Amino acid sequence: MIIFLGNKLSKYGKNPTTVETLGERLKEFDTVVSASDMKNPIMRIFHMWWIIWSNRKKAKNVLIDTYSTSAFHFAWTSGRLCKSLNIPYTPIIHGGQFESRIQSSTNLVSKYLKEAKYVVAPSEYLKKVIESNFDIKVHIVPNAIDLKQYDFIPEKPNEGKLHVFWLRAFQSIYNPELAIEIVNHLKHNFKIEVELSMVGPDKDGSRESVKDLISKYDLHQSVNLYGKLQPAEWKELAKKADLFLNTTRVDNMPVSVIEAMALGLPIISTDVGGIPFLVTHGQEGYLFPSEDWSTASSFIAKLVNDAEHRKMLRINARQKAQSMDWESAVRSKWQEILK
Repeated sequence: MIIFLGNKLSKYGKNPTTVETLGERLKEFDTVVSASDMKNPIMRIFHMWWIIWSNRKKAKNVLIDTYSTSAFHFAWTSGRLCKSLNIPYTPIIHGGQFESRIQSSTNLVSKYLKEAKYVVAPSEYLKKVIESNFDIKVHIVPNAIDLKQYDFIPEKPNEGKLHVFWLRAFQSIYNPELAIEIVNHLKHNFKIEVELSMVGPDKDGSRESVKDLISKYDLHQSVNLYGKLQPAEWKELAKKADLFLNTTRVDNMPVSVIEAMALGLPIISTDVGGIPFLVTHGQEGYLFPSEDWSTASSFIAKLVNDAEHRKMLRINARQKAQSMDWESAVRSKWQEILK
C-alpha cells in the first residue's frame, strides 16, 4: 500500500494538486490511499495523521506533497509521525519559495529531509536548492502529463492580429496585471494588434486589478477574461493562440507552462525560480526579468514577423514536453522509486 498525503481540494474549486493527479497514476503499481479533502485545515491535518495511523501495518511508503508555506507543517508533522511508526516516507518538494522555507526553518527542513527514504523534486532548480544546503540526494521526477491529450497546434496564417494565451490563477504571485501592461506596450509602442485570452480562477482579488488596468488603457477590445475552465475548454481556446505568456513572480515547474509546450506554443515567460530550468532562452521561447513588460514586449514583437523562428520554437517546445510524458518518460522513474 502507498499512502499519499496532500491537499485534495479540487472539489472546492481549487486546482488539482499532485496528490490527486499523480495519485491516480500510481494506482497501477499498488493500492493508493490518499488524504485529505477536508476543507478545514485543522481537520485536514488530523485526517492525514489518522490515515497514517490506521494503515500503519500495511503502508510500504508514504508520499508527502511538501510545499514551502503553511502546508509545510502538514508535511513535517506527518513525517515525524511516520518516523515514530517506522514507516518509510518520501517528500515530494514543490514551490518556487522552498529556499525561503529552508532559510526560515533550517533545522526542521534538514531533519525532515534527512530522515526520509527518498527526496523527490520535479526540477533541477529544486534539486540545486536542496543539495546546496544539505548533504542529501534529490531524485528528479518531472511533473507528468499525458502527451496524447495535447494536440500540436500548427502555425497559422498571419491574420493581422497576435493571439496571446495566459493560463493561471488570478493571484498576486502570478502577476496577471503584467500581462495587461505587456498588451498595452505592444499596442502603443510596437503598433501590434493583440488579442489576449486570460483563463483562471480569482484567488485574491487580482481579477479586479486586471479589470481596472483594462479600463485605464482602454483595452476592452483586446482582452478576454475567463474564469476557471475545464481542460477541454481551455485547450479549444488555445488553438487560436500564437504564443503562451507566463507572468509569474515565483515559480518552480509550472504544469501550465508544460501543457502549453505540449501544445507547441512558444513560451514568453519571466525568468524566476525554476523557469530557466524548464524553458531554455531562445530554444522553446524567451525569458525576461520579472515586472519587465518592455523586454517581454520586445521579444514578442521580434516573433511577430518571423514565422520560421516561431515554427522552430513550437517544435522545440513540443519536444521538451515529450520528456515529461507519463508513459514514455516519467512512469519508469516512479516505478523505480516505489520498487
